[in-house]
Amino acid sequence: MKFNIVYSEAAKEDIMDLTDFISITCKAPKTSKEFMKGLFNRIKSLAHSADSYPLYNRKSFIQYGFNVRRINHKKMIIIYTIHGDIVLIQRVISSGLVLDVE
Repeated sequence: MKFNIVYSEAAKEDIMDLTDFISITCKAPKTSKEFMKGLFNRIKSLAHSADSYPLYNRKSFIQYGFNVRRINHKKMIIIYTIHGDIVLIQRVISSGLVLDVE
């Protein structure tokens, strides 16, 4: 099954904040560009494999729905849910912000 990728407003803000942090705060625009390229490629891979990742029922993930899943990109966690043929990217956050990550 091929899934369509949709971003929540929170996920869009997460990505913009991350881009600004790497580009401006860390003064590394080239690194930011490469990191974002990898992040978006990882997210795009969900179009063909979103349902192959396990469901999470940990407290910090359940707030996003009963069918919440996650993938990683470097030290970032991409939290998403599946709704029919749509993958909704809920958040893109640092793994350090999630206390009960396996």
